[in-house]
Amino acid sequence: MEYGSRAAEVQAAVSAGVKQATTQTAAQQVAAQERYNDKRAEWIEETRVAGYRALKQADMLAKKIVADALKPHTGGVTPAGTLASADDDLKAVHRFQKILIENTLTRLDILRANEIIDEDDLPSIQFEDLTDDDILAHHRENGLIDEGADPDAILAELNSVEIPS
Repeated sequence: MEYGSRAAEVQAAVSAGVKQATTQTAAQQVAAQERYNDKRAEWIEETRVAGYRALKQADMLAKKIVADALKPHTGGVTPAGTLASADDDLKAVHRFQKILIENTLTRLDILRANEIIDEDDLPSIQFEDLTDDDILAHHRENGLIDEGADPDAILAELNSVEIPS
């Protein structure tokens, strides 16, 4: 056998292998993107609900700290410094809330949640043909023409005005 005599066969096999690998990779990427898009709305809703629940829990924790600090202690007297002593706990809850908010917003940003539009939230647009009377009533209601003005006279006046060129 002569060196390089099968070069055309090898080249064809390599070319076919590259095409097949490229096609498979493209198909896998498309499938992965479709799976991501299918799950994305679900992940966005899950993130919103979980973020809301966590913030609600942090709110309840802060309210409990304040309520406990204001409870009368021994002898029915609330010491003056009790609410001040709860300040460190409230600061910790505040930091926790900031972490929750940043985490939720970051997750929503990564998921590009602002790009998803629910079709039920879109306004409906209704197109109608307006009659001349509808147009005239609109102009009168908005003060664009006087109530007693004659539309034919207004149109004749507009048509007689020369437009400078």
